[in-house]
Amino acid sequence: MRFTTILLGAVLLFAVTSSRRAEACGGGGGGDYGGIIVAAVVVGGAYVGTTATFAIKDVATSNHSMGYGVAETAINAPIALMFGAAFIKEVQDPNTDHGAAKTLGVFTALHGALMAHGIYTIVKKSRHHGDQAAPRRYDGPPGAMQVGPVTAVVSPAR
Repeated sequence: MRFTTILLGAVLLFAVTSSRRAEACGGGGGGDYGGIIVAAVVVGGAYVGTTATFAIKDVATSNHSMGYGVAETAINAPIALMFGAAFIKEVQDPNTDHGAAKTLGVFTALHGALMAHGIYTIVKKSRHHGDQAAPRRYDGPPGAMQVGPVTAVVSPAR
């Protein structure tokens, strides 16, 4: 899945950077805004995709790896700082009606929570990393198989 995602991103990046304006029918129809629109769609899609992925995975399961926590923190910390700085600037600016303050505050809180969860995951995994005992060798009767705490009798297929 990770390889497919990286490959898709590379193909999209190649397609966007190597496209040229069509000269045959009057200039390609995109005007001067075609590249900006494509960039906004790609960046917006990447933003929504990563934010939704982290949020859904955080709600769906609590068993995350340390690498997941590092990635969650590394991606959401700069975004939280960016939205936080914009929120502070919006609140302090006397020339605005502060209409964007609520939206910026919600996005700051969202990415701050995701960043905090990433830090929590890193700390939780680093504390319990050395506490895990090595799995013991199975020493049950022949013809049986240990599956977690359950011993199952395995018989040959007939």
